[in-house]
Amino acid sequence: GFYLKIFGLDAKEDQELIKSLGLDTYTQLLKEADAENKDVTKRYEKYAEAQAWMIDNSLVMSAMSNGGTASVTKVTPFTRAYSLVGIKGDGNNYKYMRLQKDPVTKKQFDEAKAKWEEESKKAIEKSQKEFENHVK
Repeated sequence: GFYLKIFGLDAKEDQELIKSLGLDTYTQLLKEADAENKDVTKRYEKYAEAQAWMIDNSLVMSAMSNGGTASVTKVTPFTRAYSLVGIKGDGNNYKYMRLQKDPVTKKQFDEAKAKWEEESKKAIEKSQKEFENHVK
């Protein structure tokens, strides 16, 4: 549909390419779930499978970029909400944000980034282990 056009594909003309990329899989999984109308539990399991597939295989294309300019800040690194998409990633969200007396130094930022990356890695690994048991 519409989102295929963003990626330069036409839903009617590019069927072979869409299938070769697996972009039709979600639709197939939804149709299978829709067709299950005798066993409600099985139907919901099929919908959960489709949703899990979509989450694991989603494509994101930024509609806007704010660029990467240098800045000076007193916001303690990695204390505010973070998101690559949506409203949590803009500069107007103050939840969790902490301020400090002095401007952030490169050394402080690099140390905080290394710590954040390590914590993120552990959180992702934990989430993946929990996910294995989540979807049947």
